[in-house]
Amino acid sequence: MATMATNNTDEIEEIEKKEQESTNLEEYPPEFLIKHPLQHTWTLWYYEPDKQKSWEESQREITSFDTAEDFWR
Repeated sequence: MATMATNNTDEIEEIEKKEQESTNLEEYPPEFLIKHPLQHTWTLWYYEPDKQKSWEESQREITSFDTAEDFWR
């Protein structure tokens, strides 16, 4: 039973080490780390028609983004 716990601990340590390595930004070329800005900020809206509200009041902002990478996030 103690061997199994040690193996699990070793596996967990190995997984944590791989996660740290994969989040190391130094291994990525700079062009992968640079965000690509858009000319303008874009906002996506949701419109739910409601005759009790004005057109403006029926709009709900979903998200805004100003880089291509933020759009795909």
